[in-house]
Amino acid sequence: MALHSGRFAASVALSLFWSSVIAEPAEVAPDRDAVRGAIGTFVANVTRWDGDNVARWRAPVCPSVSGATTEQAEFIRSRVLELAASVNAPASSDKSCEANLLIALTDHPDQTWEAWRKSNPRMFGRDAKDSMQRLVDGKRPVVSWQNSALNADGRVAVKRNADRPTEFRVSDSRIRSGVSKDISSAVVVVNSSATGKATFGQLADYIAMVSLARIDPRLDPDEDLAGSSTILRLFGSNQESAPKRLTNWDTAFLKGLYRSSDPVLRQRAEIIRGMRDELAP
Repeated sequence: MALHSGRFAASVALSLFWSSVIAEPAEVAPDRDAVRGAIGTFVANVTRWDGDNVARWRAPVCPSVSGATTEQAEFIRSRVLELAASVNAPASSDKSCEANLLIALTDHPDQTWEAWRKSNPRMFGRDAKDSMQRLVDGKRPVVSWQNSALNADGRVAVKRNADRPTEFRVSDSRIRSGVSKDISSAVVVVNSSATGKATFGQLADYIAMVSLARIDPRLDPDEDLAGSSTILRLFGSNQESAPKRLTNWDTAFLKGLYRSSDPVLRQRAEIIRGMRDELAP
């Protein structure tokens, strides 16, 4: 497998040096208003896979990595957990925890996806097969898929219509929403023959980013991320200019996503506000 080559082994060694670094400095932009505008566009584009509620983990993330050397697998696993801790996302460092984030490095992503689907059908939602297959067929270097569901912890009855049973939820306040969209499981498939010049450190941070947030898997790194200092640009047309690791832009987004224990009514606006306060006050 390509990721087992000498080039990637060297990348792992270099990445270990950076493992304690959470993010690189954001690019300095001369126009504050342009940065603030770009932040709004960024949040809208990366979260457009969701509806009103932006999905995030509520249960602790428990990563499992396959298709890599022991050293590579542990590096990716540790990096995901390290970054989760830095942005206040729930995560379990217990190696005996039940995996809910499956990460696979493979030269045959279509075969890996099909094997996973057959061996663990409950891991994937009803609509996952066709949607995931389209993404895999699109030859993207990294494909991520998260299963999520609306969570309603409450005692207020909401009658939707005559054909559906009564639902129970917390009533909305002026600030907080009575429901949240929680990620229950996720898979990340890396086509190791299509990662180009990406270093292993860059790849690990990219995996962490698309694992901790439900990034729109159809995202175009050239068209949708213009003006954004983000690791999500890693597989754009100008790969050499991509950040070397997760940026302040990325961590500000993740911090905003996990900032409150309960979702606000306007999650995107809250995330945008937090990023602007941190990156372009």
